[in-house]
Amino acid sequence: DNDKFKGIMKSQPTIVFEDKQSILVKLSKAKIKTICLRGLHNEEIQESNSLIKIADFKDNEINNAFNKLLGKKVYQTLNRITKSDLFFNKLTAVIFFVLFKFKPIVLHRENIIIDDNSAVVIAPNHRRTLDPVIITSIVNKNIHWMALKRFFDKSDSIFNNNKNSILCKITSACFKKLEYFPIERLMDNTNANNLQSLKDVNLFLKNKQYIGIFPEGTTNKSNTDDFGDFDSTFIKIAQKNNAYIQPITIFWSKDNQVIVNIGSLLDVSQITVEEAYDKYITIQKKQLNENKLIIENSSNF
Repeated sequence: DNDKFKGIMKSQPTIVFEDKQSILVKLSKAKIKTICLRGLHNEEIQESNSLIKIADFKDNEINNAFNKLLGKKVYQTLNRITKSDLFFNKLTAVIFFVLFKFKPIVLHRENIIIDDNSAVVIAPNHRRTLDPVIITSIVNKNIHWMALKRFFDKSDSIFNNNKNSILCKITSACFKKLEYFPIERLMDNTNANNLQSLKDVNLFLKNKQYIGIFPEGTTNKSNTDDFGDFDSTFIKIAQKNNAYIQPITIFWSKDNQVIVNIGSLLDVSQITVEEAYDKYITIQKKQLNENKLIIENSSNF
């Protein structure tokens, strides 16, 4: 029982299902949200703000318990996350195809650390519309990307901006099922309002999800500029939600070979936005130089 309780505490669960009285007492004292199947062996346990008893596992019983313990908004968010992850798990063949077709060169793969108890803001530079597909396939994790609203409106596709109606519909459907967040730029609509998407981003990060943000705001297709202008909003979002930032530098050659350089996680909780921004830019410039060296020294280019 002691080992089980320690394991529960270490995993930082959102909800625990438990019916053993001795463990329920400890969970109650630790204020861990718990759902208990009512029985004679635990009838002395009293309900509280963190412990709900149920008679059976019927949907209405479970749903009511979740709503009471988590609140309606959080429960709805967790449902969205779960459905999104289930859809992502069905895309194994797509991920395999992407990695097989593009054969990305991945530098510092060891910096990919999947931690279900931490929120992470994935923050790459942006060169092509396929960047999120490449990065998601490498990380092999459902990253919820912020993307331009036109992709959700079926007016553009992620397939190199091909306007084919079928590709646009596929893009829109996948973005919605994967719980991406539509963002509209002021340059596209002077009345742009992204408040709901920003609220959703905050909710997802508070529930320990991975969010993808391109700080450049658009694809940098210049052949001369290494980077566009990075907006520091992604740092503020990370700080607000106690999330790490993972810098990623992506580089495409003229022959469509892609290099993805994974930076180590940045903890920005105890530094200013300016300090975090300087660290991020320093990493991006260093990793870009590494990518260029790979290009220069590779016989494939």
